[in-house]
Formats: sequence, structure tokens, C-alpha cells
Amino acid sequence: MSPVTTIEHNPKKNKKKSKDASLIGVLSASFRSIVHRLTSFYLRNPLKLFRPPKFDYLYYVRLMENNAANKIAPALSFKASPFQYTSHILQKSSIAVLYRALNRHGWKIIPQRILPPLLANSLSSVILYTTYLEALPSKDYYANQISQPGKSIQPNTLANVKYSMSEVWQAGFIAGAVQSILSAPLDSIYTRSSTSEIMRLHKNPSHLSLWKFGFLKLKEIGFPGIFYGGFTLSLLKDSIGFASYFGVFEYLKNSSNVHALSTRLSNNHKIHKVSQTFVAGIVAAFVLQLSQYPIDKIQKIHLSQLEIQDYVHIGNGKTVTKDVSPFKMYAHTYKYTWDAIKKNNQNNYRHILKWLYKGFWKHTLAIIPSTTSGLLFLEYLRTKTEITVNNNDENQIFES
Repeated sequence: MSPVTTIEHNPKKNKKKSKDASLIGVLSASFRSIVHRLTSFYLRNPLKLFRPPKFDYLYYVRLMENNAANKIAPALSFKASPFQYTSHILQKSSIAVLYRALNRHGWKIIPQRILPPLLANSLSSVILYTTYLEALPSKDYYANQISQPGKSIQPNTLANVKYSMSEVWQAGFIAGAVQSILSAPLDSIYTRSSTSEIMRLHKNPSHLSLWKFGFLKLKEIGFPGIFYGGFTLSLLKDSIGFASYFGVFEYLKNSSNVHALSTRLSNNHKIHKVSQTFVAGIVAAFVLQLSQYPIDKIQKIHLSQLEIQDYVHIGNGKTVTKDVSPFKMYAHTYKYTWDAIKKNNQNNYRHILKWLYKGFWKHTLAIIPSTTSGLLFLEYLRTKTEITVNNNDENQIFES
């Protein structure tokens, strides 16, 4: 008969859980970034399918190399040979762009133009995964619920704790919201920067550091522009999107139907466990794009309206505070955005719905590999950590 014990609240264990959550977030974000780089080699150009979830680390470098790349690899005709087509793809690829940039500008381009967006992308992923793990109820919570007077638990009970859908959705919602809030300044720089704007800031944009450009852009946008100008859409996209993302994954991972399907594919326990998690990750990534893709399209229209409002109230030398409050200005921009969407789609709501999901399949098929891999790697590390912690608890139980 297995020994029985009651688990009490352990502050050291909570501290260890917090450290494990941060480590898992860092490793998962790094792994996701690597897969983005690998898939971008054959998806980014020339089909333009691949788009990073947050920030493209070669976006500004590609702007600098655009003219040079066009001279090296001019537009292809329909009569181009397979060799010419392959050469064109390679010259437009991320590796080729990076290689030419290093030859042209030296290694200083890495800290000036590549490192800032790369760090921003990794930081947003770390915030998302770490917040999600921290927002989930602690195992001590379940131990305290089970260890009521007259109740007892077995040593292996807590290893198989399954969170309810409401707990997972709440944790995903919080994680998406926190990421949106903390990434708001970086989002505003990335989304509200244009090629012409970069060219105007410096006569020789190749020597413009993104650190300096970011500070200048934040100073121009200001605090109201960061949290009023489109922040509601970003908060809605991230919170609802990642609530669905993590919720669908946890549900399908523990679903009996998916378990039965994976069992049919293989009788090996490890294989059907991995396949079940893999299916859950793919569906979760699809659901994430299903909720975020249309909001991304609305955001693009909204950002163009914001640029118009900024030019009207700031570009002409006027101050926003004298004419109209920032809150009212940015609030009215939502109405202008909706009017522009209706006008572009002839006030037909069916056309609007069709426009919102136009190009959805191409975008989703390109983005799913890295999104799924990050989630699977997160699940693997979390499972390993929980098994280690549970084994330590079980050893303490038998030793006591």
C-alpha cells in the first residue's frame, strides 16, 4: 500500500517554481526565434509568406539593402530559367541580405540595426510564456485544497494535475494582456515607422542607429500616442488571442478524442503522447491566427489613420493640447478607421468579412511552424520541470 501524507505550503518551492518559469520562458523564446530564422530562408522571399509574430529583426537592414539588392537581382521575367530563378531567391533571402550588409557596413550593423528588434522579439516572447506559467494556479493551491481535514493524497497525485478550462483561459488572457502592455512602446515604434520617415531622419540612413531612432520615435509619439493610439486593438488581439491559444492547446492535449486518434497511429506510448501534443499545438496555432489575423488588418488601417491625425495636429506645427485633447483625438480615429473600412468595401458587411480573412491561409501556413514549435518546447520543459519537482517531493515523503 502506498504511503499517505499531507502536503503543506512550502515557500521555497514557490520560489523555485518562479525561477523555473523564468528559465522556461527564456529557453522557449530562444527556440522559437531559431525556428523563425530557419523557416524564413525559404518562406520569406520571393513569396512574401513569412511574417514574424512581433518584430522582424532584418526589417531595417532590408530597407538599407533594397536598392543594392535590386541592382544585383533585377526583376525576373516570365522567361527566366530555373537557375536565374534560384539565384534570385538566394540573393533576396535573409542570409544573403545579412551577408551583404556585413560586407557593406561592417560588424557595427549588428548592435546598431539587428540587435534591437531581435532583443525586442525575444523579450516579448519571454514575457508571454513566463507570465502564463506564473498565472496558472500553483500546485500548492491544489495541495491545500486536497489536504483539508479528513482528506489525504497519494504521492503521485499532484504530478497529474489538470487545469480547468477557466484557469487556462484566464492565465492565457493575463499573459497576452501583460505582453501587450509591456510591449506597447516597442509596438508603437515598429508599427508606426515608415521607410520615408527613416530616410528623412538622416541623410545617410545606413549610419542611423535603431537605438537612437527608437528614442526619437518614442519622443515624437509621446505617452498618449503609445497607450491611446491603437493600444486597445493590440490589447484585444493579444489577450483574446492567447487565451484561445493556450486554452485550445491544453484542452486538446488532454482530449480523449485526440488521444484515441494518436493511439491508432502508434501503440508506442511516447509516440502517441508526442503526436497528441503536436496536433494540439498545430490547432492552437491555427486558432491564434484565426483570432489575430483580422485584427491585424484593422490595425493597419487604423495606423494609417493615426499618421493622418498626427500630421494634421502635429505635423503642421499645432499642439494637440491646444486644439483637442489626445484622448479625444485618438478616440475619434477609431471612427475614422471604421469609416475607411466600410468605404473600401462599399458598405457591404459580407465584403468586409471577406476582406478581413483575405490571404489568411497563406499567412497561417507560413507562421504555424514556429508558433507550434515554441508551444511544444514550452510544454516539454514544463513537463520535465514538474516531473523533477514531483520526484523530489516523493523522495522526501518516503524519507520522512
